[in-house]
Amino acid sequence: MNHPRLYRRFAVAAIAALLLGLVQVVPALAVTTFYVGPIVGTGGSCLQPNYNDIQLAVNAASSGDTIHVCAGTYTPGATVTVGTDLTFEGGGAGSTIIDGGTATQLFSVSATNASFSGFTFENGSAARGGAINANTVTVSNSTFSGNSAANAGGAILAANAVTVSNSTFSGNSATDSGGAISTTTDITATNSTFSANTSTYGAAISASMGLTATNSTFSGNPSSGGRAIQIMTPGDSGTVTNSILAQGTGQGSNCSTVGDGEGTVISGGGNVSTDSSCGSSTVVSLSSLHLLPLASNPPGTTQTIALDTGSTAIDAGLDGVCAVAPVSALDQRGVPRPQGLHCDAGAYEATGTAGAATHLSVTDLTSTSAGTLQSATVTALDVYGVTATGYAGTITLTSTDGQAVLGPDATLTNGVGSFAVTLKTAGSQTVTATGSVGTITGTQTVTVTAGTATQI
Repeated sequence: MNHPRLYRRFAVAAIAALLLGLVQVVPALAVTTFYVGPIVGTGGSCLQPNYNDIQLAVNAASSGDTIHVCAGTYTPGATVTVGTDLTFEGGGAGSTIIDGGTATQLFSVSATNASFSGFTFENGSAARGGAINANTVTVSNSTFSGNSAANAGGAILAANAVTVSNSTFSGNSATDSGGAISTTTDITATNSTFSANTSTYGAAISASMGLTATNSTFSGNPSSGGRAIQIMTPGDSGTVTNSILAQGTGQGSNCSTVGDGEGTVISGGGNVSTDSSCGSSTVVSLSSLHLLPLASNPPGTTQTIALDTGSTAIDAGLDGVCAVAPVSALDQRGVPRPQGLHCDAGAYEATGTAGAATHLSVTDLTSTSAGTLQSATVTALDVYGVTATGYAGTITLTSTDGQAVLGPDATLTNGVGSFAVTLKTAGSQTVTATGSVGTITGTQTVTVTAGTATQI
């Protein structure tokens, strides 16, 4: 007797088995993080780096992977070449330093995208893109200083878009255009500082097609061709919002105009400018801005230009712009906006007089070998990261290194003090400062490597 239903069940089961044999489930590729440090270990952390050379880590990586460059100063003898889409993480601007020694371009990226965060790029040199030459590049929480290009893009040259946030460009130069950044398309800059960059055209920024700058500070970027911000293509335009545009006498205008035979810069509102070249920005005198020198202003890891009391940039920004992305109610240092009636123009939000100290910071220690004498800087800070100059408590240092030699207890001078530290045990060690008033603390973690053997 035939059983059609039974036959159909067998047929379906057979087809399903055949398909399962043919179709293979391909697992998702895992993203790998490669660590680069001063020594080579077993991998997986800055205590045990995979490589002691950035190029070797890049060569081992696949598209989408992350290269974490641990704290330290790296002086590549040749340009790091990147052919796949990678993310580069540093230990923080001022902690992870890539130094080209004024002779070497730092990174050349032929991949479609590259992302960098937490670095200081300094003294890179090339015909184009002294620090980074790339296609599409994203940079955050980084410093570019003293980089140069014989042609364009003293710090960064990009064939496509450049996106910059919470970063500082100072003292970079290009002979032709884009003392800090040059691109053939668009630049987006948020909560960033451009100071003392130089070139013939676009001493700070030179973009062929467009610019979106929000809550950024452009201060003293001399251009012999006449402008700090250049939109190269006639008919194209850029928009600047909630920003400070401050050129000094003889430094050229702030923005390119139709009269320059180039594109224009439109004001999105909330700007203060020392001339009328940047659309309908509020024109103020340079002296009324009360700009302080570029400096380290806690709690940020990148240097910023603080606003002194009475600055015309204070409360000049548009609150609606500050409240949403990409500003997201923070300044370049991470201080909440606004501190006053309205948010401030520029990358720095003035906090006024410091309040009571709420915590300490411990800085200036570096990863080093056991037995090395160092000096730790301890600073008393208020809730917004402003130095609490009146803090009167006694500071005591402790460490996870039971053999550490630590300086004696002492008070701070104007909220800051230096303490001798010698760490003697290899591994990750912390140094903690504790203040006697308010029982406030601060900690820095460093990696200690074994010292050179002195006896057998």
